[in-house]
Amino acid sequence: VTNLYRSGCTIKTHAGYVEDPASAAGQCQYYVTGAMGRFEHPIITTTEEALQYLDWDVVTRQQSFNKNRTKDFAAGMESCTPYAQTMIQYLKQNCPDARVCWQESWAYGVGYQHPNNEDEDPANDDPFLDVLDKETQVAMYEVIRDVCTAVCEQNEVDMIPTGDAWQLARVTLGDTINRSDLAHDG
Repeated sequence: VTNLYRSGCTIKTHAGYVEDPASAAGQCQYYVTGAMGRFEHPIITTTEEALQYLDWDVVTRQQSFNKNRTKDFAAGMESCTPYAQTMIQYLKQNCPDARVCWQESWAYGVGYQHPNNEDEDPANDDPFLDVLDKETQVAMYEVIRDVCTAVCEQNEVDMIPTGDAWQLARVTLGDTINRSDLAHDG
């Protein structure tokens, strides 16, 4: 299992990298996880290099969803389209024998506070800028689910329903599955 990673990177940025490969050099970190643990590959930093590294069975992509991309369906779709299509076509062309899937990401945990939120002034109340409550978390999840479903239907790829699994786990376990930052997986 491998992961080509750049913190907070959007599908738009990744699509830009495949359209202009020279701009991608050194931008991502490539992690390999196996029987010996997880390590960063010292050379691979681009999608092109990662795809050439092995003969892939499955290749996935996802969108990094934040407060701006989950306010409503239109904002979420605008953040994905046409960039998801660019990435999916690229993956299908460069890994014709691999199954290309889209990973549905997850909503932030209850209590998440965006790092740029300086105050919680009720007169300027935007739930995506203030501390995330359960209602806003569910709204965020629903937008992510709907956008990911639409992306998969439009591009004829399967969805890995990670966000659905997270919401289901929250029903059983409570909101305990994020890291301490309440945004990343724990």
